[in-house]
Amino acid sequence: MSPPRKDWHIKGRANFRSHSIQQADASVARKEWTELADAITQAGGQVIVLPPHPDKNLTGLIYTAEAGLLEQPVRDTPHYFLSFMSPPHRKPEARWIEHIVSRYYHWTTSFQDKYIWEAQGDVLYLDHYRTIMTYGEGHFARTSKQGLEHLASSVSKSHILLKFKADPWFHGNTFMNVYFKSDMPCKKVLFLAKDALAVGEFERLEQWLLQQDRILGTETHIEHISTEESLAYATNSLQVGNTVIAPRGISQRCQNIWSSLGLHIITLDLSELFLKGGGAPVCLTCRLLGLKQEQIPTKFVWQVGSTISDFEQLIHSSSTSP
Repeated sequence: MSPPRKDWHIKGRANFRSHSIQQADASVARKEWTELADAITQAGGQVIVLPPHPDKNLTGLIYTAEAGLLEQPVRDTPHYFLSFMSPPHRKPEARWIEHIVSRYYHWTTSFQDKYIWEAQGDVLYLDHYRTIMTYGEGHFARTSKQGLEHLASSVSKSHILLKFKADPWFHGNTFMNVYFKSDMPCKKVLFLAKDALAVGEFERLEQWLLQQDRILGTETHIEHISTEESLAYATNSLQVGNTVIAPRGISQRCQNIWSSLGLHIITLDLSELFLKGGGAPVCLTCRLLGLKQEQIPTKFVWQVGSTISDFEQLIHSSSTSP
């Protein structure tokens, strides 16, 4: 996760929420981000902080789902694929992320600037081995099909690529996500707004899931959600262990499904980061699947009681900034 700077604001307006919204309040956004980091930690997750740039206000950096992906399986020295993003104001993020990841986390990185792809915005992990990858066609289209094809085999053993309608949706995580009982991860519930998919893509997905379930002995149930439920970001709610962290406004029906899975639900007020900025808990996090405990840069791990300033002070010299 990467916190907003004290002067954070909405800049690119590259999604349906931020497109015409009033300006955000940075101090409130920092409070919301802190509450999310605390909630993840209290639910049993670990948050590695990617400090903001000390000199440049990279306003989109807080939405780290699009930052990149770890190569799978994870090497002894983790390798991180940096995204090549679509919005012009987000393109400079890759250089700063590479600086932090290589210098402070001691991971390796790679970057390609031929095909647009926005990482976990459009790569949904069913588990460590299988992914559903999405690319949009329409006004808010971001990730390209070629970008996904370029890296697909490096980040999962099995995958399917699906086309969706990129208006109002702009990433796959705005209309699809997977949830499961923490003690039964082989049985999954896939939240899906079917109307987001292009013609014929739902049938392809359904057949692929059936095939995968037969091969691996898993069970995947598709739970259809409405367009309205997806635009309230039901699928941008983050599961951490047996907890789901959701923005306010999620339908009672969706909450009941999570409860039926034995999941505890925490709702957070994300009025600045989500209602204005357009990113909820999933968008604000980059999942680091397969990372071993000894590969985690302990100096950058968030603790309940930490402050954003603690991590800003770790990167204090502009002379070392790219």
